[in-house]
Amino acid sequence: MATVSRFLRTATGKAALVVVAVAMVGTAAWGAYRVGAGQGDDEGPAAATIHAFDIDGDAALVIEPGAPNGSAVLVVHGSGADETVTLLPYMEDFTAELLDAGWIVASANGAGEAWGSLASQDAYAALGSRIESKYGVERTVVVSVSMGGIAGLDITASGAIATQVGWFGVNTVTDLDAVYAGGGVTESIDAAMGPEERAAVDPARLVESDFTVPLVVFTGDQDRVVRGSVHATPFAARTGATVIECPGGHVEVTCFDAGVLLDVFG
Repeated sequence: MATVSRFLRTATGKAALVVVAVAMVGTAAWGAYRVGAGQGDDEGPAAATIHAFDIDGDAALVIEPGAPNGSAVLVVHGSGADETVTLLPYMEDFTAELLDAGWIVASANGAGEAWGSLASQDAYAALGSRIESKYGVERTVVVSVSMGGIAGLDITASGAIATQVGWFGVNTVTDLDAVYAGGGVTESIDAAMGPEERAAVDPARLVESDFTVPLVVFTGDQDRVVRGSVHATPFAARTGATVIECPGGHVEVTCFDAGVLLDVFG
């Protein structure tokens, strides 16, 4: 059983803090829920709708703004998170600002603690196809958080999402072998895939010619989990990605800058 609560404060500050508490046994218990200003504030953004469903057994969550503009972010979550990542405190302002701008915000369980496995990539690619066909999305930016850098970069390089126009990373893993060698999560990675698949999905193998869309990655100046010197800096040297240093540690609200995403890809 899971509970989603404390969503959503809009970036404009016009809407009330809305609480959506959903107790569920299995994803089938989810439906569509409307959230928004709720206090007769005509100046606030139109209410958003949360859609939750399964795609081939993988849980997905799509938040649709009241006035969608054809753009979407597809969020690839980090370790310990799931399809509800966009509702968590470190992402709620980011989510709200994108909804205010008319962007759909989509996320998936992505096969769970999958470390970018092929099954994970398939799940996110399927979500990308779904939001294109069902919600009329014409432009997609893949947003990778921490562990999500692996699957996010691989589907970006492969062109798995036809409408993708960019990749946006936050404290992202860009060298899976370095993470594996560092210990700590070795058992988790082994549970997700074997050594051959691990080598096949490792984004450390990717170079600039593998990408056809702009790449932007935020790295925390105090991040001791996914260090910029090991991940963001060498990744940029290989791929030409833009690196932005943000204040704070690993997966903190200070590194989720929707304004930059909108400026670069909006």
